[in-house]
Amino acid sequence: MYKTSNFSSFNLQKISEILFLLFGFSLPFSVALTFFCMGLIVIFSFIRAWSLGWRKVFKITHLVWFGLAWLTIHTLGILWTNDPYAAFEPWKKAFYLASIPIFMGAFGPKLFKKSLASYILGIVVYHFILHAMHLGLIEFESLKFGGTPFIPRIHYSPLLLFTIFILAHWQKKWSTKYRIASSLLIISLLVSLIIIEGRSGQILFAIIIPFWVLLETRKWIYFWGTVLGIFITLCILFTSLHSFQKRYVQIQEQWDRFQKGDIYSSMGQRFHHIRVCWSVFLKSPVIGHGTGSYRIEHDKVWPIYERGRINYNPHNQYLMSGVQFGIVGLILFISLFFMQIRDFIKFNRHPFRPMLLILPVMFSLICFIDTHLYGTQTLTMFIYMSSILYHPDWKSYNQ
Repeated sequence: MYKTSNFSSFNLQKISEILFLLFGFSLPFSVALTFFCMGLIVIFSFIRAWSLGWRKVFKITHLVWFGLAWLTIHTLGILWTNDPYAAFEPWKKAFYLASIPIFMGAFGPKLFKKSLASYILGIVVYHFILHAMHLGLIEFESLKFGGTPFIPRIHYSPLLLFTIFILAHWQKKWSTKYRIASSLLIISLLVSLIIIEGRSGQILFAIIIPFWVLLETRKWIYFWGTVLGIFITLCILFTSLHSFQKRYVQIQEQWDRFQKGDIYSSMGQRFHHIRVCWSVFLKSPVIGHGTGSYRIEHDKVWPIYERGRINYNPHNQYLMSGVQFGIVGLILFISLFFMQIRDFIKFNRHPFRPMLLILPVMFSLICFIDTHLYGTQTLTMFIYMSSILYHPDWKSYNQ
């Protein structure tokens, strides 16, 4: 009986490893397939834990305690929310984030680099589909959304950007011919970042690249050289590319319209939500208004507007955390990034050490422009990468 149980657990482990690789590959393509893989991994992990013991399956790291705290505050927040129906969606996303220790237990050190490669392969395949679409070789009009098929560009840009940083770091240990091929691929990915007009990704790249160069070279002269290079590049792009100039004019126009009372433009809604969130936050600054409470609290503060033209997403994870859970939730949310930065300081022999800092810095920045921990592709990408990069078994891998 014991041998049969071990054999079944071994088979489930192997299946979970395959599912995890498929999970990484499917991130830019299919939300349904991604969550299907995640769900099966969780189910198989609980079956294995029942047979082998919880500690042999689930990895205990500091991310466990954050995940439990994040899920707990979302669960307790249902008790004082004024919109229990709307509470399910953020609670569900909090449960996914709390499942990182489960995904860590789905694979071991032998799968670390394969998992990263599976993620990169998915992005590269998607990337070539995207280029083919822009060249007119294939059409995805029925699936096109925000300049990219399958996935909004505001979520694709961070996935693409992180792929560039992983490849640029990893290729240093490759042979010359593979480094040349990788460099050409990175250039192609950068072109993709421009043609999709993912402005948040472009700005994020301009901010992070000098610090990435500093992490890789550990020389300040390269840091300042990169800053200067980016400044010159931005000046050239702004003066030569119509899309950059057009976007600047649009921001000016939308800001002027917002000051005159127009809250329905893209920028107008963001400025509007900042104002409303601050008013809502001041009504209950310590514990907030509960999980999923923003829609109703918004209507209390701003009851007169054209229904259907306002998106109830404030496009800011910090604002959303403050509204729902007050200062307590805001501190808890920010602590996630400090925990990951702590690992960057601690694991000084990690083969992908710069990524331990790039991931939390990148997400701490993009959470200013959207609720990415309540998103889909960016949330699942964060879960996938956190499960790999902060896995406790990297220590044994190095040995």
